[in-house]
Amino acid sequence: MAADAAAVRQILLLVRWKRVCWRGAAILRVEIEGCADAERKAILLSMLDDLCIEERTSIERTDEMLEALQGLGLSLPDAAHLVSAARIGAEIFITCDRQLLKKRAKITALTRLIVMSPLQAVAELAL
Repeated sequence: MAADAAAVRQILLLVRWKRVCWRGAAILRVEIEGCADAERKAILLSMLDDLCIEERTSIERTDEMLEALQGLGLSLPDAAHLVSAARIGAEIFITCDRQLLKKRAKITALTRLIVMSPLQAVAELAL
C-alpha cells in the first residue's frame, strides 16, 4: 500500500507540473462529497479543484456499457466511473481497486480504457 501511495504522489506531482493531464468526470466529485472524514474530504476536494480537468457526462441506468460492466460483477459506482472515463475520452484509468485490476482485460474490451495501478502507471509510462 505504501508503494501505491508513493506512486500516486508521484503522479500528482506530474499533474501539478503539467507533464500529464488528470481528466475526471463529475462522478469523482460526487464520490468525494460522500467521504465521512471531513479533513480527508477537504484535501481531496482541494486537489480536485486545483489539479483536475473536470468534465461533465451523463449516464442513464439503462446505458449499455454501464450494464455490461455491472454484468462483470462491478458495483454501480465503479461501473459509472469507468463509463464516465470512457465517455470523456480518457485513455488510462488508474486505480488501486484490486477488483478492477483483476478484471482489466474485460474492462478494456468494453471501454477501451487501459486499467492500471499507480505503480504500473509510473513504471509503464516512464513517469
